[in-house]
Amino acid sequence: MFITVRSFARRFAVVLGVLALAGLIPGPAHAQEVEFYAVGHADDWQLFMNPDVHAATVAGTKVVILHTTAGDAGSGTGSNGRPAPFYLAREEGALRAVRFMVNTGGSRNRGPHADSGNSITLNGHEIPRFVYENTVVYFLRLPDGNPGGSGYGGTGNQSLQRLFLGEIAAIDAVDGSTSYIGWSDLTDTLRAIVDHERNGSDQFRFNIPDTDGAQNPGDHSDHLHTAYAMEDVAAQLPCARITYYEEYVTSSKPENVSGADLMVDAGTWAATASGLSDSYHGSTWDGGHNAWIGRNYKRDDPASPGCEPAGGDNLALDATASATSDTPSTQQTADKAIDGVADGWPGDSTREWASDGEGVGAALTLDWPSPVTVERVVLYDRPNGDDHIQGATLAVGNAAPVNVPSLPNGGGPYTVTFDPPVPADRLVLTVTAVSAQNVNIGLAEIEVFGPETSPASGRGNVPPHSERLEPVATPAGLHRPRR
Repeated sequence: MFITVRSFARRFAVVLGVLALAGLIPGPAHAQEVEFYAVGHADDWQLFMNPDVHAATVAGTKVVILHTTAGDAGSGTGSNGRPAPFYLAREEGALRAVRFMVNTGGSRNRGPHADSGNSITLNGHEIPRFVYENTVVYFLRLPDGNPGGSGYGGTGNQSLQRLFLGEIAAIDAVDGSTSYIGWSDLTDTLRAIVDHERNGSDQFRFNIPDTDGAQNPGDHSDHLHTAYAMEDVAAQLPCARITYYEEYVTSSKPENVSGADLMVDAGTWAATASGLSDSYHGSTWDGGHNAWIGRNYKRDDPASPGCEPAGGDNLALDATASATSDTPSTQQTADKAIDGVADGWPGDSTREWASDGEGVGAALTLDWPSPVTVERVVLYDRPNGDDHIQGATLAVGNAAPVNVPSLPNGGGPYTVTFDPPVPADRLVLTVTAVSAQNVNIGLAEIEVFGPETSPASGRGNVPPHSERLEPVATPAGLHRPRR
């Protein structure tokens, strides 16, 4: 028997068309496919990962695009004498590209600015997040690191590469919105984004720049270190699939995209370029950039085949929940811990179990009418930052209780895995430690799964990178983690 941290997300709010600012529809756990595209700059996925992004978008797959740096070329929030800052012009180009792609399929009358944009706080960091139909876009706005990774003087010579190597202790978003203290703070935040967006699904893929210097020589430092960060996240998630993309080197390779896909490639890039020119910055519709259009070179990582689709249900939904106390007056009752939605105050408070003033000693019990086989129990703490479970015991059937460490504060998931699986008709979670600020300890959700879903092969349960990874030189003169 052992405990392993796996990330299963809080329920994601699906924004539908012109109702993007309103409708929240929780999706079923372990069902939705999610494609994550993680890039260094706001024009990378259009040039190096299309038409794949477009194909996923129009197929209805949830697409999440993560931009780690502002791509500001050392200007920070400066505008170089123009009305708009350069980094915002680049973001506008990326958002136009998303709208263009989505509008090539289905309804085409959503309007030019039907995407909803605001900030979300994950792992203690405020991050701009935009939603347009089934596509979600994040901008972390970290300083552009310069192709070689040394950073720019205008932004304090900060870069992802220097953070990775420990040459700087922290890196600041160019707009001053947040700072990341160390590499692990950044990777923990990326993991929090992944957890939030995949909505508990075990069917997801990371699409990232190729970190093999032989396959992808001479790539930008920001591209590579974005990929390293996502590799660190993937190392914690046995179900993560990875597809690696060649980037700068493809301009010298033969075109391998044609027909309608080539039109989409060109159109997406044109939409991107228009965002810059309409914001009074130079258009990137030029020979240098256009040389990457129509080229798509990638490989799947054989060590990350993902998990087979889940064959079973969340067994908790068939149980009866009871607790040492709950709060019926606010609909925060024990049964809300097994309602299939991992949410709670400051979100939907009626979707969580909250005890009536309890802390240590509070307990939640699940009873089944007939025995079930338990392989994994996924715990979601209450989303607010005060009522935090910092220790618990989990008793399943006749197996010896196991100690559960501090749950991720703010509603993130924590998975307890039983090997071999345990037969049980009862499960009891008892709280043994709480935060000093606790008022009403509880849970947003508890999920219970049998052995139907497991990693297909390969990575298995790999711990996160808690230590400094040994740098390995690549042909580009940069560094990559030793795997």
